[in-house]
Amino acid sequence: MENNNIIKNAVEYSPGIYSYGGDQGWYTTNTKQDRGCGPVAAANITNYLATIKNPATYGALYTGSTLSKANFLTHMNTLYDYVSPGILGKISVDGFASAVEKYASDKKVKLNRVESSTSFTLDNTANYVKAGLAINSPVATLNLSKWSDYDYEWHWMTITKYYRDSTDSRWIAVSTWGERRSINYRTHFDAIEGFKSLGGGFMYFK
Repeated sequence: MENNNIIKNAVEYSPGIYSYGGDQGWYTTNTKQDRGCGPVAAANITNYLATIKNPATYGALYTGSTLSKANFLTHMNTLYDYVSPGILGKISVDGFASAVEKYASDKKVKLNRVESSTSFTLDNTANYVKAGLAINSPVATLNLSKWSDYDYEWHWMTITKYYRDSTDSRWIAVSTWGERRSINYRTHFDAIEGFKSLGGGFMYFK
């Protein structure tokens, strides 16, 4: 599927004003604000699975009102402790996946990463993203490009939609800094691929 809108829930961070997923700027320390994009992606995914995808199966992954900033920030802080980003943030996709799985296990929820054995190409990664969205599972993405003109370098985001426009260009919608942004998929892929030796990539769970 190439047209999946994932995040339907939002957080009311100010009266009548809603975010699109969590915002690392809500953390109360500079350290967490600087390093917190990975934990926010983990918080977005676990919240969505618990409240939208299948509350009967995943409900224990989130406690409280999904609309409440206070509740969501508590969730973000919990996931920060699990993801435990270092001075450079969380720069391992595998480490991120292990942290989410450990959190789920502690909540007595069965949740496992979905990995791809295919080569890291534009089409293969796009197919991976679409596979996650097709089962209503948001996809975390880590880009470790640096010193580039890409606006989202060295950053985790949550992919919520993949689509093509009228010119057949590929796009993804992401949750980042509590906002919905549309990014050209080739631009995003090239940013990851150009620094692939550092890591980066995509991850979803089921």
